[in-house]
Amino acid sequence: MAETLLFHACRVFRRLGRCGLHDRAVVCVVLGIFGAWAILSGLLQLGTAVRRWKRFGAQWAMVLSGGQSALAGGFFIFQAAMPAVPSIANVAGYAAVGALYFLVSAVWLTVGTWRRSAAL
Repeated sequence: MAETLLFHACRVFRRLGRCGLHDRAVVCVVLGIFGAWAILSGLLQLGTAVRRWKRFGAQWAMVLSGGQSALAGGFFIFQAAMPAVPSIANVAGYAAVGALYFLVSAVWLTVGTWRRSAAL
């Protein structure tokens, strides 16, 4: 999902650049929108993990991922509001860590399913 958002953010960046907007302003807008999205999706993910904890157990990777997304989103918005030119490269690190969380969660759930089916 983050890759799709990055693709659309790049498209918006190119369109705004063609409109004559200053590069810094464009980066700030894109980073701010991405930050708001990260906060919202992180909080939703965190809420889902807490709700699913009793039913599925061990939702720690999802809790970490949601918390990290919300914090990173706040950092992106803070970075976009600073007078220095923000770096969009931080979004790549955010996406990589998110992908790692999803991989850990998938492996954890798969191993748990294998253990439960082996116990039957």
